[in-house]
Amino acid sequence: MKLCRVFLLINFCVFNAFAAEPASFDIALESARIHCSGISSSMDDLKRMAGINTAVTGIGTAVGAGATISGIVKSKTDKSIEEIKNLLDRYKMGSVEDATVTNTGFDKTKVSKAELAAAIKDSGLKKSDDAVKNPLEEQLKKEQQKSETLGNVRTGLMATSTVANIAGAVMASKNRADDDLITKIQNCIKSVESLENAKLQAHVAGELESSNSARADRIIKACGEYEFADLSVINKKSDGATISSAIGAVTGLSGTITSGMANKKTDNADREKNLNKASNILGGATTAASLTATVFNATQINAIKKIVNIADECEGALK
Repeated sequence: MKLCRVFLLINFCVFNAFAAEPASFDIALESARIHCSGISSSMDDLKRMAGINTAVTGIGTAVGAGATISGIVKSKTDKSIEEIKNLLDRYKMGSVEDATVTNTGFDKTKVSKAELAAAIKDSGLKKSDDAVKNPLEEQLKKEQQKSETLGNVRTGLMATSTVANIAGAVMASKNRADDDLITKIQNCIKSVESLENAKLQAHVAGELESSNSARADRIIKACGEYEFADLSVINKKSDGATISSAIGAVTGLSGTITSGMANKKTDNADREKNLNKASNILGGATTAASLTATVFNATQINAIKKIVNIADECEGALK
């Protein structure tokens, strides 16, 4: 009789233990639904801001490249100005021998005073005492105006690139996976593990319906992918974009100031040449930094999209 009571007690405990599994499974299923929902929408701002920042730094790259190109063309124009000035100096000294002028229409390696005068006469210009040098002086004015315009364009573009890089640095520094998002994903991973264990126990108890089992499998498969998602990539790309944009902002600001100084009219040709060279170097540096930031932002978008895809699949399985 005593043995019978013990046997009945054991059976009662085993029955209740297995009978409790379906309830545990339902709880685990609901827990997974709660903890794994809403992650996709939580990442909307991350995805949107990464896209905006990519566009902003892309603009910085484009205008930085434009500034660099303008600077290079300006350098060539300044070289032409120097050649014209040299020719005019030779003319004033009574000799224009061995003079080569770019973009003036007189590109012979040797131009005599008589030949130059004949060329001017053939062009239909009015004859005067200054008829020889007038075309060169006109060309000099045009080249100087062109140089000044290119310098202003370079300065303006570098200023725009600087603003774009400052905005990019600010946005990149804030576009990170925060603690709330990380905690949500970690809780989802834990709830999926609990669901997997509850499903196994309910299956052993023989109390699990095939439809519930299939639903649990879909959730475990889809939401279980979070375990392989690396959120640190998002923040690493954010750090890289922030640093690159900051470098672009600093070099862009320096280039803007240097370009402005280079475009001021002075009698010191060497100083102007050195400032132009420095401006072009800084233009190239800010363009490279902007391009690097753009790459970081683009790769950050890819990292975000991977996790958003997991979130979409997971939340689709929860329905």
